Amino acid sequence: MMRALLEWIKKEKFYVILFLLVGAYLFYERVHFGSAPSEMPVSQEVIAYQQAEGELQQKVQTSGSLEVFLKDRPDLAALFGFFTSFILLALLIGLAIDIGYSINKRFRSHLVFQFHEPSFSDWRLSMLFKVVVLFFAAGLMASFILGYFRRVVFEGPSDNFYILMHTTLVDVLCFLFIWHVMNRSGGGLRDIGFRVPDGKILRELVIGWLGYLAILPAFAIVLIAVVFISEWLAQEPPLHPIINVFLEEEKRNPFLVQYSVLLAAVIGPFFEEIFFRGFCYSIIKKKWGKIWGMLASSALFAWIHESSFAFWPIFVLGLGLAYLYEKRQSLIAPMVLHITHNSVFLAYFFLTKQVLAQEAGLF
Repeated sequence: MMRALLEWIKKEKFYVILFLLVGAYLFYERVHFGSAPSEMPVSQEVIAYQQAEGELQQKVQTSGSLEVFLKDRPDLAALFGFFTSFILLALLIGLAIDIGYSINKRFRSHLVFQFHEPSFSDWRLSMLFKVVVLFFAAGLMASFILGYFRRVVFEGPSDNFYILMHTTLVDVLCFLFIWHVMNRSGGGLRDIGFRVPDGKILRELVIGWLGYLAILPAFAIVLIAVVFISEWLAQEPPLHPIINVFLEEEKRNPFLVQYSVLLAAVIGPFFEEIFFRGFCYSIIKKKWGKIWGMLASSALFAWIHESSFAFWPIFVLGLGLAYLYEKRQSLIAPMVLHITHNSVFLAYFFLTKQVLAQEAGLF
């Protein structure tokens, strides 16, 4: 085994050297900055949003109940009633789908049947290693280049602009790395899910939407449990970085807010599904089987979001996405599910922001 490893290192010395260089830099950064990390300053917009949330919660508690609080606020009551009804209806439909899928084989075969097509079989862990190494190297290089542009060439845009450009650039490069590695191994884009089963794209769209409804009850249960535990431990969940962009850039750069919505709702899910389901899941499944493939790729998917609060809900979402990809061997349905999920949560944020604007007079 040692001999085979040495032969592999000799054959793939470029990636091994790149891995050592990236690892050495990250270790250096950890040693010098890990003990006292520099925190991003909290903007006035974010502080105002958090204060408005606290004030609204205090008003509800003072009123005695949410029903009493909304009694004299017909606009908020209508808004809250619409959203609550929408979520309850989605949960009920999701439960019906889950029950039918569990107990009725015919229902199951009509909803999501197994799709089989001869595909690429030469999946190797070394392929994942190469893409991950290239991804981290590209991330560091993009940080240096964009940092140089900001300090020397183009100082006008805000931090958020460069963060969004960095995310977009690294996502595109990661896709190109996957394509390169697949191409050199004899595979192609169809092997990572760029296919339409039986040519019926509308069916894949419907399966993606139904899949979201099916995973919603489990996601909601885990999310409520995490919120309850956080409140019990008196911990305030941090705002997602994209929320900071919405709050900070709404007045000074509306275009950046629009691009952030596009990135969070469509572009991000598109590239994430390519990597986590089409590529990562396929490799781990080939090595350790479907169950471990789903668990490992979902755990990595949740971990990469860098939020201990959201880890378990995102992990459940990842399991649903991996299961759907396994059934369809196509990225269309998982992408639709992922885009729908992110769009719903973005809609919830903007709805909450509207409520705070009406009640607290902010934003």
